[in-house]
Amino acid sequence: DAANIAKLMPAAMLFVPSIEGISHDFSEDTNEQDLIDGLTVLAKAFLD
Repeated sequence: DAANIAKLMPAAMLFVPSIEGISHDFSEDTNEQDLIDGLTVLAKAFLD
């Protein structure tokens, strides 16, 4: 994840929830609003 990049430069990870908590599986999915909210947070971080 970000650990290897963090050795070279500041790094962070941004998480958005998966539907029913399913992760690392082909059935993993995220609600559209959660994606929008995550992108909003990412955009604000870049602008700060």
